[in-house]
Amino acid sequence: MPPVKHLAWNNRLEKAALAHATDMQRHHFFAHKSSNGKDIGDRADRAGYRWRAVGENIALGTGSFRETMLAWKDSPGHCRNLMGAGFTEMGVAQLGDLWVQDFGAPEVRSER
Repeated sequence: MPPVKHLAWNNRLEKAALAHATDMQRHHFFAHKSSNGKDIGDRADRAGYRWRAVGENIALGTGSFRETMLAWKDSPGHCRNLMGAGFTEMGVAQLGDLWVQDFGAPEVRSER
């Protein structure tokens, strides 16, 4: 995919990513849906992230951050998130061998 602008770090997206990694580790599962059926939008909301677009990559047992990024890059769906021009921010969490990378584009507020 063609290059896009760098993503800015967002602490709230990191918080959402860590919450999902913790949930997966604690409840012994690996999925985009939380153990309570919530999705990335719900987790971003809970973390206080006001968004107009969100996305998520998850990985299990891929090794280092570099190896995880290479695995995501080689997967078409994950690569679309990494290189999606619609995302401007991200947060990443690692917990053991679980990786969660959350992407977002903040809600646009109108000037009044």
